[in-house]
Amino acid sequence: MTLSDLANIGSFVSGIAVVVSLIYLALQVRHAQRTQRALMHQARTERVINAALTSMQTEIADTVTKIVNSNELSSREMLQTYYYMRIQVAVVEDALWQYDAGFLDQESLDTAVLNLQRVMLFPAVRAAWLMLRPQLAPVVRDRLDKLVAGSLTAEPWDWDADYKKAHAQAKVSS
Repeated sequence: MTLSDLANIGSFVSGIAVVVSLIYLALQVRHAQRTQRALMHQARTERVINAALTSMQTEIADTVTKIVNSNELSSREMLQTYYYMRIQVAVVEDALWQYDAGFLDQESLDTAVLNLQRVMLFPAVRAAWLMLRPQLAPVVRDRLDKLVAGSLTAEPWDWDADYKKAHAQAKVSS
């Protein structure tokens, strides 16, 4: 075996090593991407759970009850509604960013958008949106305007009646 043959074998082996390294790197990148998506999903889930737990606190629950029943709000409750709307906007804004960056799937984005559209069916939340929207960057404001346009002109949601109807159906099916 000549020195040239050994060089050719070495070149062949190093070529195989490069291919194996690239395959391993591709697997690692795929795993890292899945891990990143899982962490993003977990963070979104924690945010929803924390918001739900906060909404169960008496003071906040009383305000939310007034919002969904279209009752008159005090100045403090109006401010709470404004910040409730700010949270909704931040959640959707974050979901849009994550989706555009490829970190969030379509279903998760749709859930965030549908929730925003649904809460916009309450007049108090609509009012908070009208106060909040001038404070947003024009690009964000325009994008959110398109998402909520139908909700702003829709009939207000009678949450209480829908809940009672669902409760009656649940009692019948059990």
